[in-house]
Amino acid sequence: MKQLLREIMSQTIPISDDEWAAFEPFIHTKKVGKKETYIRTGQYSQDIGLIVSGSMRQYHLLPDGERTTFFFFEGDFICDYESFLTGNPATISIEAMEDCEVLFFHRDVLLRMYRLYPTYETFGRLIAESVYLCAMGRLNSFLLNSPEERYRHFLQSAESETILTRVPQHYIASYLGITPVSLSRIRARVAKNFVKPKLSQTIA
Repeated sequence: MKQLLREIMSQTIPISDDEWAAFEPFIHTKKVGKKETYIRTGQYSQDIGLIVSGSMRQYHLLPDGERTTFFFFEGDFICDYESFLTGNPATISIEAMEDCEVLFFHRDVLLRMYRLYPTYETFGRLIAESVYLCAMGRLNSFLLNSPEERYRHFLQSAESETILTRVPQHYIASYLGITPVSLSRIRARVAKNFVKPKLSQTIA
């Protein structure tokens, strides 16, 4: 199971056998049951996890209820990155949508690897850049796009099929910043306006 973490990390930057041997003993596993909270608002997020199986959702607690902001599936890293970096309490919660198996390691371990091996420091920088770009993409979408535009962009994303088949509709609506009723109406309009390509257009 730990080898999966090495394979995913190596997609970002190659990790030598010596570098992996120094890191591997500090990797642990845990199971998280469906509906169980993995990170709770107000707690300290000092671990980085990798989902081996299952799915989770990230959400904020607002005065009018929960707002789902992200989904995680197999191969995704999970943590409150702001809490991880600053040492402040988490501002988000992460909950399992399905039974999950997770690999995780502590913040202090990664900081130690940063000092000992430049490879891990580069990995950390690249992950930070990815988190930043993802956050900016979400922010720009809410600032610049209408709900229907957000839904259309969502359908074009690489993860849309997985989300549509594994995530309840009310969580998807919250993720898009709309009500479930509005989502149903938008889906109906998009489906009605969808033009199926003519046979001659589909032949190379």
